[in-house]
Amino acid sequence: MTKRKIYSLCFLFLIFGIIIGVTSIVIAESINSNEVSYDNSSSGTNLNNVQDVLDDVYNIIEHNSTGFSLLARTPNKLSPNLIAGLYRYQGVQDSVNDVNNYICFGTSNKSDCLNNIEIFMYRIIGIDSNGRMKLIKRNPLNIEYQWNSTTNVLWPASDMYRGLNDEYFLNNTTYIPNENWKNRIINVDWHYATIGDSSVSTVTQNELAGPIVNAKIGLLYLHDYFNSLVNPSYSNTSWLNINNVGIANLYGDWSITRVNTNKVWILHCGGIADSWGGSIDAGRPTRPVFFIGATERIASGSGTITDPYILE
Repeated sequence: MTKRKIYSLCFLFLIFGIIIGVTSIVIAESINSNEVSYDNSSSGTNLNNVQDVLDDVYNIIEHNSTGFSLLARTPNKLSPNLIAGLYRYQGVQDSVNDVNNYICFGTSNKSDCLNNIEIFMYRIIGIDSNGRMKLIKRNPLNIEYQWNSTTNVLWPASDMYRGLNDEYFLNNTTYIPNENWKNRIINVDWHYATIGDSSVSTVTQNELAGPIVNAKIGLLYLHDYFNSLVNPSYSNTSWLNINNVGIANLYGDWSITRVNTNKVWILHCGGIADSWGGSIDAGRPTRPVFFIGATERIASGSGTITDPYILE
C-alpha cells in the first residue's frame, strides 16, 4: 500500500472515529471532556544545567574516542529532564526536521542495517540514569499478532508476552541472529496496568503503579508516547507520530496497557491513543521494546536515518 493510501486511510479512520464518538486520548490544542493533555511537569526532576546533566548521563555510558558527540544534546532531541525514569528523546519528525535517535541492533555492519531497515533499524526512546538505553523497533514485525486469542488475560499470561519473549522475536533469528545479540538485551521490570477511560489524565502514574513482571521484551507504554512530545498540547510534536513524514511508526500499534478485560490501548495515526479499536484478539502491528545495558559501546554513527548509531 502506498504512503498516500495509508495517510488517506488514517484520515478517514480519524474522521470516522470522531463521528461515532470513539474513546481516545487526543493530545490537542483545545481540550474537551473526551480529550486529555498530559502534563509531565511533575513527573521528573527539572535539571537546569542542560550541559552538565547530559554530561552526567553520557559519562555513565562507555564511549569511544568521539565521546559525547555521538548523542544529540539539543533540547528538542534528548530531554534534560528525567521523566518517568528516562532522559527521553523528544522532537518533531517531518520533511525538514528529524530526531537523531536511530540505532542498529542485530548487526554491526552499517550496510547490512541500511539494506534491511525493516529488520535491524531501531530508535532510542531514552536513556535511564544508569546508562541503559530503551529501544523500540522502527518497523513492526513482519506478521501482525493478536495481543491474546481470548479475553480476560493479563500481560504475563498473554500470547503476546510469551511470543515476544520467544518465537515472535527474541528467539527468531530473523531479528535476533545469535546468542550474542540475544544476551545484549537485558531483563528489566515491566509494569502491566489496566487503565480505563477515567484515569488517562494520570497515565504515567497509573501505568507505573501496575504489577510487575521481569522479562527482556515488552511493548510501548502510553506514557512513552506522551513523554516524547516536545509540547504536550500538540500531537504532531513527537517523532513517534505516524502523521510526521517519513516514518513507519504507530499505525495502530499495540501497547502493553489494557483498557479492560476485552481491549488494549493502541496507538495510531494522528497521535491518538485509542481504546475503541484495540480488541484483544485482533491482529495488529507489533513493535518490540527492550533495554540494552550501560556497558554497550557505540562504535560509530551520528544517529540519523542514513548514519545510524552502530554498536560494537
